[in-house]
Amino acid sequence: MLQKLRDVRKKRNKTMEEMGKALGVSKVAYWKIEHGKTKVSFEASQQISEILNIDKDSLFLQNK
Repeated sequence: MLQKLRDVRKKRNKTMEEMGKALGVSKVAYWKIEHGKTKVSFEASQQISEILNIDKDSLFLQNK
């Protein structure tokens, strides 16, 4: 699961339903993104970062 994405979403008081609506997808489709069950397009990652007001690299890139 993309734990950081979930943590930031909750910190911003956004529900999965709100995120899905903002992205133009269903709550289930957003759940799949958050749980790593579907690939996230560049455009979707950009939208998510804008909605949550956070740099997309810090959300989607893992530190090694």
